Amino acid sequence: ERVALVVGNNAYEHAPALANPLNDAKAVAGRLEEAGYSVTLLENAGIRDMLKGLRSFCSSAQGAETAVFFFAGHGVEVDGENYLLPVDAELQEEVDLDLETLTLADTIDEIGESGARLKLIILDCCRNNPFEATRSWVGATRSLGSGGLAAVEQDKLAEGTMLVFSAAPRKPALDGEGDNSPFSVALIREMAHSGLSIAGVFGKVAMAVSEQEPWIRFDGSGRSFAAFNSYPLIPEDIPEPTAIPAPASDLRPPE
Repeated sequence: ERVALVVGNNAYEHAPALANPLNDAKAVAGRLEEAGYSVTLLENAGIRDMLKGLRSFCSSAQGAETAVFFFAGHGVEVDGENYLLPVDAELQEEVDLDLETLTLADTIDEIGESGARLKLIILDCCRNNPFEATRSWVGATRSLGSGGLAAVEQDKLAEGTMLVFSAAPRKPALDGEGDNSPFSVALIREMAHSGLSIAGVFGKVAMAVSEQEPWIRFDGSGRSFAAFNSYPLIPEDIPEPTAIPAPASDLRPPE
């Protein structure tokens, strides 16, 4: 009924390592497991594992009520296209983008065809452009040095799809100075509460993060809007976890 694929990539082989994505992924995966999701957690995944994981996830989502894909790690935007980076991506040439990364467009399409009623795609990435200073072809494109993702048009999302960026399009996301990114701290805190609708969770997350602006896009269907506003991310009979992270320094305090 509920399935999830959670990816946390820290240990990049050809790009700067990140401190928190794996912590973020483990925390999100753990809470989803507590809520009854069938969860696959990929830790520091290469391209082969990410592709296999996505295919398996989409297969298991057939007939599911909710399918959640969460990615924390490096992402880049090049010429208006977004790419999620496995830890083994080297990207010596621009053509390598299609060979060594998970393209966001293909990921959205595959999840959109999975058959799940509600499809939630959460991206806490683009903390910087990891190849800006070391790859000559990057400077020759329209890729932004800030590392932000390009916006995704509403008509690219299948019905029943909600897409969440941890920061606004073309803006970098923060990795955070504690154990988790600011976005993931806010998400983990809101996931502690059971019974809150999917849209309600991310509405509260967007209000909590102050130094970047999370971006949410629906497919545009009225039925999807109603479903995301009524269906809980964490079922209401699930108890709260014993440990909830404190707000990060760049989060507004809870009301």
